[in-house]
Amino acid sequence: VSDKAKLTGTGNYNVSQDKSIKVKVTAQNGAEKTYTINIIYQNTDAPITDNSTVQEVLNDAGIKNGKHISGIAIGTDIKTIKTKITNAKDNAIVTLTSNNGTIKESGTIVTGDKVKIKLPKEEKTYEIVIYGDVNGDGKISASDYAKVKNTFLGKVSLNDSFKEAADVNKDGKVTASDYAKIKNNFLGKSAIV
Repeated sequence: VSDKAKLTGTGNYNVSQDKSIKVKVTAQNGAEKTYTINIIYQNTDAPITDNSTVQEVLNDAGIKNGKHISGIAIGTDIKTIKTKITNAKDNAIVTLTSNNGTIKESGTIVTGDKVKIKLPKEEKTYEIVIYGDVNGDGKISASDYAKVKNTFLGKVSLNDSFKEAADVNKDGKVTASDYAKIKNNFLGKSAIV
């Protein structure tokens, strides 16, 4: 968490057999904590017996998906979605990237972020859709409903996850109804569900 902490025990290790590695963290205030990393060697010639699919893992995690991952509340932290997925399948490798391709380790999930889920026999990447977050800043603001208004007036064009984020009534079109719902959410009159 802090770049002031000191870390010892890191480096390169031969992992061709089971091994325990101790890593010690010393905080700026001098407090020390030792972590043990247990490496279990798996012979790569052995067949993979985990046939889990990404869809099964997402279902078990309670994460809505189709073409995109949706149903995520405004302000949701990246760690929340990672934890949900890894709690559903502990060997899942979850990577989040921003829409410009930068890996995100922390912060808020926004429309346009991508989630890659890697399992032993399958890997899939989904874009995030947060209904109402049309500009991809992780908030619902005047900018979002202005963007929706300009879209249904034909002044701007939205693509893919941003277009879906604008379609808050989920009728397949970006219309004045979507504009009104996003504006009312921003004004605190109603919530986007």
